[in-house]
Amino acid sequence: MKKILFYISILGITGLALIIINFASGATPTATNTNVNLNYYVKNFCFGGQFNHMDTSDVIKEYLKQTNNFFNKNITKIMKNPEKMDPIPTLDDYNKNKLTLCADPTDTTCRTIAVCQDNASAYCVGVNTLGFDGRNLYKYKYDELQKIKNLQYSYFCYKAVLEAKANDVQEETGQRILAKCNWPDSPYKNNDICTLKQKVDQATNINNKQKAQASLNLMLQNYGYSKNITGIDTSIVERSNAITTEIKRSKQVLDVTLSAYSQLQMAWKLHVKYIDIYNALVKYRDALVKVRKQTDQFPLRFIDASTTRCT
Repeated sequence: MKKILFYISILGITGLALIIINFASGATPTATNTNVNLNYYVKNFCFGGQFNHMDTSDVIKEYLKQTNNFFNKNITKIMKNPEKMDPIPTLDDYNKNKLTLCADPTDTTCRTIAVCQDNASAYCVGVNTLGFDGRNLYKYKYDELQKIKNLQYSYFCYKAVLEAKANDVQEETGQRILAKCNWPDSPYKNNDICTLKQKVDQATNINNKQKAQASLNLMLQNYGYSKNITGIDTSIVERSNAITTEIKRSKQVLDVTLSAYSQLQMAWKLHVKYIDIYNALVKYRDALVKVRKQTDQFPLRFIDASTTRCT
């Protein structure tokens, strides 16, 4: 009995440690654990660390609002100074401008993001609206990264937050089903989650119990995404599919918007030149009218003149 309790205690401690590593928002990003990086990225950086207090619809609205504001800010900038449009920076500008955003100064993505801040070129607007993969969070100096608000609402952040929201829904729903498996009239008795739970409960060998528990944990994590789970709630599948569709559509919309912004940037300078030429022609026309009014005072013919030519 003591040996069995000892094994159970070890399992409990191990499980608790895994929970802390994978889900604690205070874990420090490292180069060796991409899951910790992504978790920290989602819970602390993206959306200012406020996504836990927002439902999925609020996340979508906030992303659209912030993205719209960012584009409007840059459009206003290029319209005010069409003659001084920002040039596309180079990676060498990172060292020239003594930038310090990157914990890994050799990382191309980090250097590109650093040199593109406050730059309204179409290239840099694309860099800033796309953002970076949270698994690489360790390559950035987090204190400096926090100051760049537009990256908190980038596409990569949006995608990671929506995926986290979807995972939360799946896990919560799976846990609810798990809690109802032993009900006398449970509607989930044929659900695969309950079947695995039964295997865990009935296992007499510690190894078999561990394997069954691992399978159950994996099932809870993937619940709602797999079409092969028996007894799955179709509404959860539909919601998961809707979130996946939103992620794909938002990327397509972003691509189209960036294309339109690039065309605006090129066309606006030509438009301003056209307006300048038009205004110059209007001034030329007005000047000709004044000359015409002055010459109209002279007669068309000089009466009794001896010649029609100037001598």
